[in-house]
Amino acid sequence: MTLNGRNAIVCPLCGHLISSPSTLASMNNLGLVLRRQGKYEEAEQMHRQALQLQEKVLGREHPSTARNRKNLADCLAAKTRS
Repeated sequence: MTLNGRNAIVCPLCGHLISSPSTLASMNNLGLVLRRQGKYEEAEQMHRQALQLQEKVLGREHPSTARNRKNLADCLAAKTRS
């Protein structure tokens, strides 16, 4: 991922800019869905990607970033229990 401008990141897969908080929230939500389906590896990967982008776009202390960090921790705990 590369930064483009102040608050946008270029997706290496599609080349589109990722800067919208709603797009980042959707990535987090997809991670939640994957976890509920028992797809822990995919969920972990989605949460990690979303977290990395949120830290760059929103900042480390943003509430959405903190929420996704907790979701990643919950995912890792569920993965350990399975």
